[in-house]
Amino acid sequence: MTRIICICSGKGGTGKTSVVANLGISLAQRKRKVVLIDADLLASSLGFFLGIKNFSNTLQDVLMQRADIFDALQVGPSGTFVIPADAYSLEAQNLELLPPSVQSLDGKFDFVLIDAPAGFDSIAQAAMKASREILIVSLPTTVAITDAYKIKALASSFGKSTTGIVLNRVKNLPNELSAGDVKKMLALPILHVVPEDRNMEISTSTEKPLMIIKPNSPAAISIKKLVSNLIGEEIEVSWLTKFRSKLGF
Repeated sequence: MTRIICICSGKGGTGKTSVVANLGISLAQRKRKVVLIDADLLASSLGFFLGIKNFSNTLQDVLMQRADIFDALQVGPSGTFVIPADAYSLEAQNLELLPPSVQSLDGKFDFVLIDAPAGFDSIAQAAMKASREILIVSLPTTVAITDAYKIKALASSFGKSTTGIVLNRVKNLPNELSAGDVKKMLALPILHVVPEDRNMEISTSTEKPLMIIKPNSPAAISIKKLVSNLIGEEIEVSWLTKFRSKLGF
C-alpha cells in the first residue's frame, strides 16, 4: 500500500518544504518510487526547491478539472515525480477534489509526500484529508510546538494518525526545547533532529536540492537517517561522511 504522508507545520519558517524536497530525493535514491505534491496553493515553492521551473499542468489545473493528476506529473531530481503548483495563480480551487485525486495515485508509488501549507486553513485541512498519515516539521521552540500540538489534534479530528515529528533547524541554543521535552509535550515519536545547516541557504539560493549538491552536509545526513526511520532500513555513514558532517561540509 502506498504511504500517503501529509507533511505539515503550524507556522511558516520551519523549513518544511526543504525537508519535503530532500526527503523525496533521498527516498528515490533508496530505490523508492516517490511523488511530491505541492499543495501550498497560495505560496507554492516546492518546484523551485527541486529546480523545476517549466511545467504545462499544475495541481490547480487538476482541481479545476482542466487536467488529470497523471497529466500533472513532472520528472524531478534523482527520479522523483513532482506535481507542482502554480506560484502565480490566485484562482479559487475545488478543494473537495484533492483527496480523490491524490488517492488515485494509490498503488502507483511507494510514497506520496504532500507539502501542505503552514497553518490550519482550508487548503491545509484538505491536504490532511487527502493523506493516510501526518508528519509534522517544527522548530524546537515553545510557540512552534504549541502549533504542532494543534496540528496533531486537527489531524486526529480527521481520523488521521500522526507518525511523528521532525525537529528542524536545530541550533542547540538555550531557549530551544530538547527532543525529550518535545516528546513529552506531544506524546509523539521524534523521527529525527535536523540541525541548522548553512548549506541549506546555498541550496535555496541556487535552487538546487541539498541532497544533490551537498549530500554529506549535516542536514542531508540527518534527512537520510530520517528516511531510514521511515523505511526501516539502516544507512551506512562512512568515517569520511561523519568527519565532513562535524566540520559542516
